[in-house]
Amino acid sequence: MTQATQQADPWATASQAATGAAEAAKPADPNADPFASPDEIGPGESGPRGPKWAEILGRLVILKPVELLANQPVKNDDGGNQKNADGTDKTQDIYVCQLTVLGPEDVTVYSAERTKDGRTYPASNETFKTPFTWERYYAYGGGIVYKLKGLEKANKSMLLGVVQRCPTGAGYKSGETPETTAKKWADYRAAIVAGRDPAKPQFSWGLVDETPEQRAIALAWYRGQ
Repeated sequence: MTQATQQADPWATASQAATGAAEAAKPADPNADPFASPDEIGPGESGPRGPKWAEILGRLVILKPVELLANQPVKNDDGGNQKNADGTDKTQDIYVCQLTVLGPEDVTVYSAERTKDGRTYPASNETFKTPFTWERYYAYGGGIVYKLKGLEKANKSMLLGVVQRCPTGAGYKSGETPETTAKKWADYRAAIVAGRDPAKPQFSWGLVDETPEQRAIALAWYRGQ
């Protein structure tokens, strides 16, 4: 017998492999149910939850507006709507943005236990290596929204700055600055630690100007994209 006739028939080998694959694909239980219903899988996610402003206080960030959501209700901590004196809902404009937090420190985002669509999600901490971009971040706050609305007039597409507690509109009119607002907040927290119950100072989340060194970091990130 020649060497050629001693070799395995390639067609037979392929047929055996296909038969073996088909046998392996058969469920061990003939009554098995492989299908999941949409409710079992649950709702789709729009990506990881972005940080609260307090979680990125003092961080260098880039906001790229994607969509303006006008006249949205202002929420209380319990999820209800804040009310005006006449009983109507307070409203605010919110921008859906791409939020990028630049380095070097990581960002840790805390999610409290919550129930959504009948499912309970436990409290968790998630840490993100920077730079990191959240694709759909809801940016609120009068000062930040005002600046985002001004981008088009300035012929720019992104807002760069450092997250800080800033004065309210009335605060600016009375001569407050981000520095005095930060001091008022620090004094307020110190009073609470000391066991007192002071009035909570008013502030608005905003972005303050970056340093030249921070702008260089942002430009290096942008040009590397």
